[in-house]
Amino acid sequence: MTTTHIPKGGMCTTCTNGSKACADLQFASMPPIQRYPDGITAVKCTGHSAPAAVPPLCISCGARNHPLPDGSLPCGH
Repeated sequence: MTTTHIPKGGMCTTCTNGSKACADLQFASMPPIQRYPDGITAVKCTGHSAPAAVPPLCISCGARNHPLPDGSLPCGH
């Protein structure tokens, strides 16, 4: 079988599902992003699972903080 559609590579590197989850995905039915000169079409993978957002770092002390409702950081900076 010839491969004609692949997921855009950056999506694979950040996906939390791992490569085993890709085995049953139908890339040919996903939205195209780019067509390469060799005829391969990169698609937006509908099975992509983005990692959870990382809390911001305080630029003063480097602590990883979840902002409080007023926008301040628990470390006080």
